[in-house]
Amino acid sequence: MNNYMKINVEPRIKRIAGVGQVMQFGSNYSMRIWMKPDKMAQYKLIPADISNVLAKQNIEAATGAFGENHDNTHQYTMKYRGRFSTPEEFGNLVIRSLPGGDVLRLKEVAEIELGDEAYNYTTDLNGHPAAMAMVYQTAGSNASEIINEIDATLEEIGQDLPKGWSLSR
Repeated sequence: MNNYMKINVEPRIKRIAGVGQVMQFGSNYSMRIWMKPDKMAQYKLIPADISNVLAKQNIEAATGAFGENHDNTHQYTMKYRGRFSTPEEFGNLVIRSLPGGDVLRLKEVAEIELGDEAYNYTTDLNGHPAAMAMVYQTAGSNASEIINEIDATLEEIGQDLPKGWSLSR
């Protein structure tokens, strides 16, 4: 719900004139890696080994071209797809080489899933899971107009919500 709100609701609310900030309560959607202690021990791995692999293989880099500002006729354009984004991509990260030419991949020593960034709290409204946010207005704006505009926007967004979901203010 928080991810849906972050992607589909928050940007629409932020575009309303007079809205200064939207502060969402709850955690973001993120990649969760649950290490398997028995498998880690089998390969003599510690959590820092996994952290190092993630830091080295899941990098973000600026794109550009070599030779761009030179008289050299050979130019190579770098293309960058971005960070890994699916559990399958993360699962295929190589942890280490094994004897015989095989490789140990992250998916063999960990469960990988998309989920909440933090599980130490939940957001509920009247006993049901919820995503909540607080909207701040900009100085000098008309609060009544902003509220009316937010209500109209929520009404419009509410028509396309997943089945069983609703919006309230």
